[in-house]
Amino acid sequence: MFTLAGGAVIYPQAEALDTIRSYALDTRSLTPGTRFPDAFTTHKVPAYAYRTYDCVPASPGPLFSDLDLLVTAGLNARLDVPAIAALRSFADRAANYLDAAHNQQPDFLLLNRPELGDDPPQGSAGWHLREAWRQGMATPGLDIARVHKALHHKRPRLVPLLDNKTV
Repeated sequence: MFTLAGGAVIYPQAEALDTIRSYALDTRSLTPGTRFPDAFTTHKVPAYAYRTYDCVPASPGPLFSDLDLLVTAGLNARLDVPAIAALRSFADRAANYLDAAHNQQPDFLLLNRPELGDDPPQGSAGWHLREAWRQGMATPGLDIARVHKALHHKRPRLVPLLDNKTV
C-alpha cells in the first residue's frame, strides 16, 4: 500500500505500479485523417508525456536551449510567439540561478528544511532555486505550470514534477 497526504489517499501497490507503467509505456493509435486516408499507415505513438517530455534529454551546460523550451511549451499545447518569447526571457535569467543551485545540491530530496521555506538562507541551494523560480513567476504570460515544467526539464532531480497523475 502507498499512503499519501497523511492517509487521505491510499493506493494498493499493484495499482500504483500499473499507473506508473501506464504513464511510461502506454500507446495510442495514430490514424491518417479522413481527407488523406492513405497518407500513412496507422501506427502507435506514446499516450502520455513521459516519452515525449521526460525522455527528451536536457541540453548540456547551464543555459536552456530552444529545444528545452519547445519541449516545455509543447506540454501546454499553446505555442505562440508571446509564450516562446516569455519562456526564452525567463530561461535566460533563471539559468545561472538554477545552475548554482544544482552545483550546490542536485537532489531536491536532500535540500535541508530551511532551504525549502519561503525565505531560504542567502546563497544556499534553496535560495538559488527560489530565485530561478521567481524569475519565471515574475514574467508576464508565464504560469506555475510552464515555469515548473521548464525548470524540471532542465534539472529533473532538483525540480521534481508533480501533478495529479504522478502524485
